[in-house]
Amino acid sequence: MLGTSRDQLVRLPKSEPWFAPEYHHRDFKLHMARRMDIYSFGMLCLWILFSNDNEILVLLDKWKKEDKIREEARRVTESLVDLDAISKIELQKFFDLVLVAEPKHRSSDLRELIGYLIADRYKMKPHHQKSWLMRHRVAPLICRFGRAY
Repeated sequence: MLGTSRDQLVRLPKSEPWFAPEYHHRDFKLHMARRMDIYSFGMLCLWILFSNDNEILVLLDKWKKEDKIREEARRVTESLVDLDAISKIELQKFFDLVLVAEPKHRSSDLRELIGYLIADRYKMKPHHQKSWLMRHRVAPLICRFGRAY
């Protein structure tokens, strides 16, 4: 049964550009595979923020290879006009915890990470509450992702 041991070996698929920097074609211990999934989830959340940019997949891959992904996530988060300053800080914390190139520094605490993304925590400007992507795109994704863990 999958998930019975932290050191159990699993094989992960490679999906461009979502895979973590430490990916290789061999098996991973379960606890490392989980950290890699967290990285992929962070990449997916960043992609959702860029949903109107057709070149984002190329940019994500480029930023990851140049180890600039967290810097760019911070820039994108700061540019969001729908969030207040405290909410932007929370979102930046999420990206700082998941888009870390070195897996031992990447968070694997899914409850903590989801806490940074729960839509109800964000103070949205009233005229954006129904259209804000955190409520409609990320929050449902979090629910599905969280059930997998």
